[in-house]
Amino acid sequence: MELCGYAFGRVCDIEPDRTERGVIDIHVPQSEYAKRDEKAVHDYGWGPFCSFGVPDDGTHCSGVYVIAVADEVVYVGETKDLYDQFTNGYGRISPANCFEGGQGTNCRLNTGIFHAVRAGDRVSIHLHATDDFEGTEAENRALRRIIKDDLITAIDPEWNKNTSDETNETADHPTAVSEPKADRPENAPDPTADCLEETPESTADRPGETPEPAADTFEFRETTRPDDAPTGEFSELYDYLTEHERDSVERTFAELEVVLDAPLPTEARRWQRWWTNDPLSHPHSKAWLRAGYKVADVSLPDGQVRFERLRDSSRASDTAETPQVGRVSPGRRE
Repeated sequence: MELCGYAFGRVCDIEPDRTERGVIDIHVPQSEYAKRDEKAVHDYGWGPFCSFGVPDDGTHCSGVYVIAVADEVVYVGETKDLYDQFTNGYGRISPANCFEGGQGTNCRLNTGIFHAVRAGDRVSIHLHATDDFEGTEAENRALRRIIKDDLITAIDPEWNKNTSDETNETADHPTAVSEPKADRPENAPDPTADCLEETPESTADRPGETPEPAADTFEFRETTRPDDAPTGEFSELYDYLTEHERDSVERTFAELEVVLDAPLPTEARRWQRWWTNDPLSHPHSKAWLRAGYKVADVSLPDGQVRFERLRDSSRASDTAETPQVGRVSPGRRE
């Protein structure tokens, strides 16, 4: 690949870690932070995140790199050590980096890579090495920055358009921050529940001024599985909601796939009616109805669903009334 007269060699495709079922293994490190009573999760700290690395052979070198999605350059950066930058920086999001003062670039790019791979696009890394440059490290870095700026000016990559948090890429690693806390309490025992509770995309709607009850922490409640509990591919969702203590549970589709340890059906992403609260016409809805929840709102464009606890604490029967499902996707009527 040649960009603005600079030769770039292809390093590798980014392949995030996956579960045994082939789903991208989502990393939600916020709950692992030891001290969470000082700072809020920053705008990019909610993820979703994935884990990946680059080959060790031949990548411990300096240079200017580009990230390409479907062969289109989306990001240009410079680094002292490409292996360290991707394997220990972008590819491994530490709990500290999710909070204010953490490395937002790591989080932002990791999430972008997650969504690109999740959509089926090939994400690749290309490098213009400068390790053969005869000069000091300061001179080498100055050269890298000149090349990087030239490329950004000429290409205007999409992921470089929000770089206010980029002050020192080569120091953009997970261990460089002191220990703070999100402005929200821990919630359910499942790690996924600790990622996005109210509004996945922003901390603005997660007020830290209202602490949750002490019981809303990491502890499983002892439960007995009823004889009529759903079985099969959605039984994990039933178990998850049964042990949840909140009256409102908002999750992205990607997070639900972590709960299920399997991809959601294609219909769940394309058809609003799939989320109907009617166990007669949609048997899979028993997974949430019998757990004591209903689908209160679903957004297909945002890939997000909100469950609300049924007003009576009993589990829904097979004659449950079908409540109205949430927002209809653009260009589609029910």
